[in-house]
Amino acid sequence: MSGYDGRGDYFARKRVKLLEQQAIEQPSDILAGCHLHINGHTDPPHEQLKALIIQLGATYHQYPHFGRLTHLITMGVSRQRQNALPHQLLVVTPAWILACQREGRRVPE
Repeated sequence: MSGYDGRGDYFARKRVKLLEQQAIEQPSDILAGCHLHINGHTDPPHEQLKALIIQLGATYHQYPHFGRLTHLITMGVSRQRQNALPHQLLVVTPAWILACQREGRRVPE
């Protein structure tokens, strides 16, 4: 037995574990309250960007839960896909994260 009550239980526990890990690694609150997901290939690379997101105080989501997300980080998204996204979701590029770090504050999206 795996100790899980199905797939939903596994992912719920995994989310809790990831949030606990992020809390330990979170030295800044520049992006506190932001919930971000990285979509597709990025520059800087995904893992480097993820570490920076956590360092700046945001919550990184490995899976896109659109009810929780505030920002979608992507190098580009088609107009059709952007129109299908929830209206409150802000679509930003990795450059926005880098600008927040450089300026030491949350810059306008």
